[in-house]
Amino acid sequence: MARFNHMKIGPIEIPQLCRLAPMAAISNAAFRLVAKECGSGLTTTEEIDAFALLMDTPRAGDMTAYYPQERPLAMQLLGRDPQALIRAAYRCEELGADIVDLNMGCPMPKITGKGKGAALMRDVPATARLLRAMRQSITVPFTIKIRGGWDDEHLNAVEVARMAESEGVDAITVHPRTRSSASRARPRGRSSPRWSTPCASPSPATATWTPRPPRGAWWRRRAASR
Repeated sequence: MARFNHMKIGPIEIPQLCRLAPMAAISNAAFRLVAKECGSGLTTTEEIDAFALLMDTPRAGDMTAYYPQERPLAMQLLGRDPQALIRAAYRCEELGADIVDLNMGCPMPKITGKGKGAALMRDVPATARLLRAMRQSITVPFTIKIRGGWDDEHLNAVEVARMAESEGVDAITVHPRTRSSASRARPRGRSSPRWSTPCASPSPATATWTPRPPRGAWWRRRAASR
């Protein structure tokens, strides 16, 4: 069986399949550059609120700052308003993004409560119209990040992925947990029958690693708690 160690998203060559997932308040330019030097094939900004970017806030300016050595670079947008996201996507391209990404996976209540992040997976027809408009507003590759679904009763990642592909999305990143499980539950793997239908767009998956403390530290904490 052939083994692949690179991929293309549109015309953008991703030299390594391993990539650093964007993390709020962590994935700044310096952190991304270190990840790039350690082998990350693609760097991605933190999630950038579309309205903040259009208002040119200092925080948005910091989030879109990057080093040329990071490339290829994706800028990830957060929002729900179509007109704001269309303009923000175009702005990302103007700022030099190689790829524009839409966050459809954030599970935080303060985000989903406003209809952003993973909440975009709940109304597939409306999100299809949003993705179509964003795709038409930019010339660089357009990607999305989704979750397995809203909760265990609504595992619609395959439905959303097929819809996104039909609207011209170039690649789809899947976090296999649901919105309701956030980062706590064990991720669903390929064994789930609801994940068995592939789509043609490149579909990377994300993984979570939780480091274990050294045994000595664990024993010290246990002793202190007694």
